[in-house]
Amino acid sequence: MARLGRRQRRRRTVTYRGRLVRSFIAIILLSFFILAVIFYTTVTTTLGRSRARQLNAAVTELVSIVSERLASGSNLESDPAVSYYLSFMRRSLGSYVWLVAPDGQLLAATGLPPEAVGHLEAGKSAELPRLPEYYVGADTADSSCTFIGGNYFGLFDPPGNNHWISVIRPIHDETGGLRLVVQVHDRFDMSADTRRYMVNGVGFATLIALLAALVTVLFFSNAVSRPIRELSDAARAVMQGDYTVRVPDPALPGPAPEGEEERMESADEIAFLVHSFNRMVESLELQNADRRDFISAISHDLRTPLTSIRGFIEGMLDGTIPPERFPRYLGIVRDETERLTKLVNAMNEVNELDGGALHFQFANFDITALIRQVLRSLESLLDARCLTVQTSQTPGAEPLQVVGDEEQIGRVLHNLLSNAIRHAPEGGIISVTWQRAAGGHCLEVIVEDNGPGIKDEDLPHVFERFYKADRSRTGHSGSGLGLFISRGILTAHGQKITAGRSRMGGARFAFTLQLA
Repeated sequence: MARLGRRQRRRRTVTYRGRLVRSFIAIILLSFFILAVIFYTTVTTTLGRSRARQLNAAVTELVSIVSERLASGSNLESDPAVSYYLSFMRRSLGSYVWLVAPDGQLLAATGLPPEAVGHLEAGKSAELPRLPEYYVGADTADSSCTFIGGNYFGLFDPPGNNHWISVIRPIHDETGGLRLVVQVHDRFDMSADTRRYMVNGVGFATLIALLAALVTVLFFSNAVSRPIRELSDAARAVMQGDYTVRVPDPALPGPAPEGEEERMESADEIAFLVHSFNRMVESLELQNADRRDFISAISHDLRTPLTSIRGFIEGMLDGTIPPERFPRYLGIVRDETERLTKLVNAMNEVNELDGGALHFQFANFDITALIRQVLRSLESLLDARCLTVQTSQTPGAEPLQVVGDEEQIGRVLHNLLSNAIRHAPEGGIISVTWQRAAGGHCLEVIVEDNGPGIKDEDLPHVFERFYKADRSRTGHSGSGLGLFISRGILTAHGQKITAGRSRMGGARFAFTLQLA
């Protein structure tokens, strides 16, 4: 079975490495494809513009010759200088050169491309046709107009990859009237040259880069896949219930509790993933430990009153307890039932806090009035133990407005005062005071008693759920959830609660609230 598992992991590793290699190859090919497209576009544009400059230079020379011959009154159709230069342009450039009259009649031409024959009209002679008015270019600017890549408004119908470069140059007389239009049309196959560049340049570079990338990916793929493989094995172990597993940090070897966040900011994605996975497993381990502690604590808290209730009821049923003593033991059963009810309610509140189901309604309220209301609700417990309450309240004082959920803050006060009543000595003192916290934006409410207080080793744990028994502040009679719930409520308010020793010798709890 172990050998089979290793083979399966090896197949998964090879598959992952294969996907990694294929992904890199695909990225490289895509990159070179985009590069080839950009290169093709750039080269064709550059070559087209270079060809257009060459044609414009030739047209400038032709316009100079034609203008001189026109000024001397020469007949362009039979002028030897014009004919010679037209033939020279045809031989050297391979272009079609037309001298077009304002009415579209071709006065001279080095040839007619077959693509344009269907658009030409019959001229004055059988040799030279006439251009439709749309193609004459009579409205061209005085300088010239160059069209690169196209078919001159549909005059040509280029087959395949053939495109045309057209240079249109008008010639005017002294009065500004149009005398002649020189047109040069060049069939420019822009893909012929660029194809050669692409095959000889980009293709060779792509092949070399692909081979180099393949060697590099194969060399480094194991280093990349190893943390993934370790994460996969660790995740499988966690799935089977092993929360002690950890993945070695590839970028952050060795323990470094201080400055860990700064180190993670400079780590790569794999290292960050490994670190996050380890943190997640640590959190799961703590949650699992909390779950075990929760089950153990709740089982103990439920078992004790249930055992007591069952024992008294069985004693009544089997006659061990005489009927005249039923009221006393039924009262004990009632008290234990109330204790169970409070425990269940506290657990429900904890679940609401953990799940975010407890909704808060923030508003301004008078904290002094709320303290008086909570003390009145606990008046019977205070009188039963002959406890004295000291407060900061003075007669005729203005209401002290704070911001929060009045009902939930009342629950916090009730929990703190109930703890103080339970642990203050008979005839002792409980103090409820308030003062402005540092900065002046918050109010600090302080609940103290003169009881035995909290041991130093217990102070860091008093707000943990179910932290009680002999070592803790809450003793045997509480559920161990009151302080935990109080901290959760204040945390939801964006406030804090602290525990310490009172100047009266007992416990001191202080929490803050935002002033209205």
